[in-house]
Amino acid sequence: MDSEGSYIGCPCGLETLRAQHDSLNTRVVEQLNQTQELVMLNNFSRESNEYHFKKCLQERMSDIASWRWVLEDLARRLEEAIASLKYEHNALCVVGERVHNEIVEKSEAGSRPGALSPMTDTVEHAILQEYNFLRDQKKKFAKLVLEVEKQVTALQKTKKRIEADVIHKKQALSVEESCASVSAHSSNMEGAQRNKKRGSPVGRWENRCSFLKRAGLRALSARCESVSVHSGAGAHDESELGAETTAALKQNKIARSSMAKRGETMEQERLVEARRADRLLRPGRELTRDQVDRNLSDELGRM
Repeated sequence: MDSEGSYIGCPCGLETLRAQHDSLNTRVVEQLNQTQELVMLNNFSRESNEYHFKKCLQERMSDIASWRWVLEDLARRLEEAIASLKYEHNALCVVGERVHNEIVEKSEAGSRPGALSPMTDTVEHAILQEYNFLRDQKKKFAKLVLEVEKQVTALQKTKKRIEADVIHKKQALSVEESCASVSAHSSNMEGAQRNKKRGSPVGRWENRCSFLKRAGLRALSARCESVSVHSGAGAHDESELGAETTAALKQNKIARSSMAKRGETMEQERLVEARRADRLLRPGRELTRDQVDRNLSDELGRM
C-alpha cells in the first residue's frame, strides 16, 4: 500500500502541497532578504549621496563667500581710491586757480610797453621769467586734472562691475543656503516644474572672478603709480619754483643794491655839480682853475 493511504482520512497529494508550500516560503524569505538588502543599500547610497551633496554645496558656498569677500574688499579699496582722487582733483583745481591768480598778479606787476617802450631791467626780467614759469605750471596742472578725471571714471567703471558681481554672489549664497535647508520633510518643496536654465562651467565662473580681481588690482596699481608721479611732479615743481624764486630774489637783491649805489652816485654827482656851480659864481678876477676845481673834476670823472 502507498503512502497516500497510510492512514485513514489523509487527503490525496498532501505531501506535494507541503513541498510546494515549503518552496514558496523559501522563495518568499529569499525575496524578503533581497528586498531588505536592497533597502539597506538604497539607504546607504542615499546617505552617501546626501553627504557628498552637502559637502560639495559647502565647498561651493565657501568659494562664493571667499570671492565675495575678495571683491568686496576690492570695491572698498576702489571707493577709497576714488575719494582720494576726487580730493586730489579738488586740490589740483585750487592750485591751478592760485597759479592763475599769480599769473594775473605778475602780468599786472610787469610793465606794459606803450608808445615809449621802457627798458627791461633785471627786476622786469625776473618778473617775466616767473610769469612764464607760472604759465607752464598752469598747463601742467590742467593736464593733471584731466588725467585724474579719466582715472576717476575708469575706477568708477571697474568698481561698478565689481559691485554688480558682489550682488550676484550674495544672491547665489542666499539660494545655496536655501537649497541646503531643503529636506525630504520640508513642506515647501516644489516639483521640477521650473524652466531649466543653462548654466556656465565652473571654470568660466572662476575666470570671470579672476578677471574682475585683476581689473581691480590693476586699477589700484595705476592709482598708486599716479600718486607717486603726481607727488614727484609736485616735489619737482616745488623745488623748481623754489629755485626760480630764489634766483629771482637774488637778482632783485642785486638790482636793488645796484640801484641804491647808483642813487648814491647820482646824489654825489649832484653834490659835486652843485659845488662846481657855486664856484662859478665867483667874481671874474677870482675865477681861477685852482686845485679845488681840479679835485672836483677828478671826483666827477671818477664817479
